[in-house]
Amino acid sequence: DKIIVTTNSIKNFICHNFEIKRKKIFIQKNWIDARKFYFKYKKKKLNSIYVGRLSVEKNLIDLIKIAKQVNIPLNIYGEGPQKNILKNIIGKKFKRKIIIKGNVQNNKLPSIYNKHAIFFLNSKAEGQPKSLLEAMSCGLIVIGKNSPGINEIIKNNKNGFLLNKNYSNLSKIFISLKGNHSKNYKMCTQARKYILDNHSLVKYMEIEEKIYKKVLNDQNI
Repeated sequence: DKIIVTTNSIKNFICHNFEIKRKKIFIQKNWIDARKFYFKYKKKKLNSIYVGRLSVEKNLIDLIKIAKQVNIPLNIYGEGPQKNILKNIIGKKFKRKIIIKGNVQNNKLPSIYNKHAIFFLNSKAEGQPKSLLEAMSCGLIVIGKNSPGINEIIKNNKNGFLLNKNYSNLSKIFISLKGNHSKNYKMCTQARKYILDNHSLVKYMEIEEKIYKKVLNDQNI
């Protein structure tokens, strides 16, 4: 009777390809346990983290090149078919600065996030990535590729940064981050606020209840 999707871009795709009326489709965003993924701001060195699958669509080869270019430590958490390829690209010179850590239990992630200043997500496309939402809930500075799914969450220069095509604004982003603690703190709090306003469990349940009531009313139950 009703269709639930996580993003407006998915809704548009369904309407366009399957000729389904827009009013039948509801957007129900993923939720994050903001108490578990807590925000504990402190001044940190500019280190970075990626959490997710090690596969082609995540565009990790470019991410490693970015880390090398700006000379920033990068910890990669996850497993996937590109693992050995990525290790070769990291090479001996950067093996102590760019490290593939493997999988980690979800309950350990909040403390791991909070040991990092920056979260990278360079995917070519996403649905509604939980890792990005978790990082924002922990108040990390998030930097993402300007691609579907990511650019619906990150508002450039407000709650994070979006990378231009060919990464032409990469240097400018890192120049603005170095030593600018007041701006960094503001961006971290805006990231956290975005999660509380849009992806909390309470917000999720409100929308869920609304959808069920709509279905029941339409059927006169």
